[in-house]
Amino acid sequence: MILVSSNKKKRILFALAGILIIWVIIGGVITPIIDASGDLDRKIIGAKLDLQKITEMADKYISMTASLPPSMRTESTGGPIISTAENISRRLGIEKSIERMTPSQDPKNKNEEQLSVTITSIPYPKFIDLLQGLQESGTMVVVKRAKITTTFDNKNNVGAELTLMKAN
Repeated sequence: MILVSSNKKKRILFALAGILIIWVIIGGVITPIIDASGDLDRKIIGAKLDLQKITEMADKYISMTASLPPSMRTESTGGPIISTAENISRRLGIEKSIERMTPSQDPKNKNEEQLSVTITSIPYPKFIDLLQGLQESGTMVVVKRAKITTTFDNKNNVGAELTLMKAN
């Protein structure tokens, strides 16, 4: 009889200890993790909304500056040649087709900036618009070397390797 009641008390104590341990684990570990996850989800949603607003504003800015006459555009006057090329490619919507832009200096004349541009595949009229944008950019940009090829899968698209030069 004594052993049975003692055994019953131990079971009750173990059950209470187990419940207490489960409560501590839930309250001290699981709940804060769930709360932190919810906070991160809210921050991600807020960041996505901010990115969407910024993208919309950038698109509006690009469309507004594209509608300006070349003499009123001040996006790249006096800036580095890479920023001129990036602004023009962004305005034309071909930045994803540009595989690489590598700035350098002319080894013979240290005052001249160079930019090697590799374009994978863009429609031929967009390529002409790129060259025209470089000409109308307001900075002295010269195409020093150009290798232009049609793409294998679409003869209306071209790929190009350009070496642009800007005299400082």
